[in-house]
Amino acid sequence: MKKIILFMVVVLLFAASVTTAQAETVKMPLSKLTAVQTPDLRCTSGEFTIHVPVPDRWDVKRATVSVSYVSSPALTPDRSYILATFNGRPIGVKKFGTVGLPGRFDGNVDPALFEPGYNTLNISVAQHYTLECERPCSPELWTKLELEKSTIEIEYTLKPVPLKLSEATEAIFDPKITPAGDITIVMQGRDSESVTLSGIVASGIAKRFDYRKVYFNVSKDLTDGKDNIFVGTGAEASALLAKYGQTFPKVDGPFIKLMHMPLKSGGVDKTRALLVLTGRNKEDIKIAAETLTSMTIAFPGTSELKVTGFKMPEIKQYGGRLVLDADKEFDFKTLNIPTTTYEGFNPPPMDFNFRLPADFLIKQNQYAELVLNFAYGAGLRPDSVLLIMLNGKTIRSIHLNNTGGDMIEKYKINIPTYLFKPGGNIITFASILSVNAQECDLFQTRNMFVTVFDNSTFYFPQMGHFVELPALELFMLNGFPITRWPDGFGSTIYLTEKDDQYISAAYNLIGLISQKNGYPAFGVTITYEKPDKYDGELIVIGHVAGVPEEYRKLAPLKLTNPLEVPYPVVRSWEEKKTFAYSTQEGGLGPDEGMFMQFASPYKEGRSVLFLTAATDDDVLKLSKALLDPEVQGEVKGDLVMVEFREPKYKVTSLKVGESYTSGKLGNIGMIDYYLSSYPKLYIAVVIGLIIVLAFLAYYLMMRLRKRRTVEGGKGA
Repeated sequence: MKKIILFMVVVLLFAASVTTAQAETVKMPLSKLTAVQTPDLRCTSGEFTIHVPVPDRWDVKRATVSVSYVSSPALTPDRSYILATFNGRPIGVKKFGTVGLPGRFDGNVDPALFEPGYNTLNISVAQHYTLECERPCSPELWTKLELEKSTIEIEYTLKPVPLKLSEATEAIFDPKITPAGDITIVMQGRDSESVTLSGIVASGIAKRFDYRKVYFNVSKDLTDGKDNIFVGTGAEASALLAKYGQTFPKVDGPFIKLMHMPLKSGGVDKTRALLVLTGRNKEDIKIAAETLTSMTIAFPGTSELKVTGFKMPEIKQYGGRLVLDADKEFDFKTLNIPTTTYEGFNPPPMDFNFRLPADFLIKQNQYAELVLNFAYGAGLRPDSVLLIMLNGKTIRSIHLNNTGGDMIEKYKINIPTYLFKPGGNIITFASILSVNAQECDLFQTRNMFVTVFDNSTFYFPQMGHFVELPALELFMLNGFPITRWPDGFGSTIYLTEKDDQYISAAYNLIGLISQKNGYPAFGVTITYEKPDKYDGELIVIGHVAGVPEEYRKLAPLKLTNPLEVPYPVVRSWEEKKTFAYSTQEGGLGPDEGMFMQFASPYKEGRSVLFLTAATDDDVLKLSKALLDPEVQGEVKGDLVMVEFREPKYKVTSLKVGESYTSGKLGNIGMIDYYLSSYPKLYIAVVIGLIIVLAFLAYYLMMRLRKRRTVEGGKGA
């Protein structure tokens, strides 16, 4: 009997120390996994690939894929079908049946097929419109995938977090986590310096999540069911963990330790992590935070780390993720564009993504230079071409007119710089290949190819940094103007109160900035004191009633009663809006917020960004809304109103305030700037000069005529 009781006690103690992994289910539309919403599959065979993220810590138990589509009514049902494969293994196939009507098929995915990383879901079609000879790319051969109506559902449990810093940080801060990351930052102090230090941690965490949304919550205690990051002194860490029956070693310098998540009920949750960043003082904590933020290789392999020093490399202005240096020639290999071959009737295109600084002064009379080295096969028809597209618009087609094939070196293409835009740009290479053959001929496709080599080059000329603000769309491009220095140096976030929701909102914005620019925001300071004199960029966060009147008066929508509210009534062909102004007593209501930008009252050329709502809860909701890609795509101008509706946010963007400029023209003169930026002014100046020259010529001719007349009279 004693043995049975002892056995039961041991079982209970073990159950208390280790939590049972609970299965979770995530279901999402396939449209969330790709930028293309309705892919068009053409020709006798077409395919579309979607990359399905699977975090390292997921143990997949069950998965299903449901695909919705519409096919051409001209297809022959008996010979046309749609097929889905997952990592190369078939999961579903269906004949089109009743063509021309919406169709759907479901497939179960074997959990053993899932691998950590990005798994390949491939949807392909075989399409025919006749039982006899047919043209391989006849216009009748098409199927549209409706990805918004297509879904993938995955049921999974969480694997135990490995107690290795190098592995765990990759598993915890994993951009493959769907639909969003959720991190609790635990800290005991709420002073400006402590909050700023934790902001460095939030910045580094968000950067690790890449473009995946990550929400931050601030607490003084650990939160069950989430990964927690503790930031504070060794004494504070020991006191907190003692409440959970855990001991913490004495620290004598910057220290990082990884643990399984302690539970209030006792024991630990091995599927969740507690990461402790600590030291003797704030200087130690800062070194630990910067070290964690900079860990980018599989080292160290231990669960704890003592740091003895930290040094950041020098940075330059306007750096960041995929930012292209101007006035410098790059080969494709350096730009991560491999040698690529386009083969067959309908080869997929290749994109080259890069970014230009958000405040680049793109002039009208300069050219970027693209120099291609490429080869193409023999037997192509003379109408075969290689297409060059910029931001979705075709700008050049290269004629592949040598029927014997050819290899072309240093094919130069000059692209006017006004076709580019500040922020992200995409150059796309695509091909249209055809051969001289009849419908019933046996087609050979191996000779239908174009290969673009990675020793091709791209050059973008030097530009000045000078931009007209306000423009919140630039903030959504890469965090500009906060990221004028990539680390946010000289920028301040002013919180109007010591409130955990405001701190969480600040960390959400810091995370957004870091993800957009691809660099940790080491240089951003968080304060509770209203700046009296300030030379940098400023972000103000607080509910309306708590924000100093000075900022409310300067905002595009002056949030002081009585309100003068702009209502757009007319929009011109030049995208300019005319406003009617209503003076009223009112204000923001529940479940809505405002994000605004205006000129800094402290220094010319600097900006204030203003995040506000009626309540503290709505301030936090607004910061989370700004992490949504669909909201980001609608943010522009200087006044953005967001309504927190289900299932989608409603966004209204306006440009109502006064404009101001920021930046330096560099070697570009002010006259050159205005003439290149305002073509109508340039034309007016040219016409004015012609009139002046014509008048001067007329004056000189009349004077010469008068002189000759006088001289002729004297001679007589």
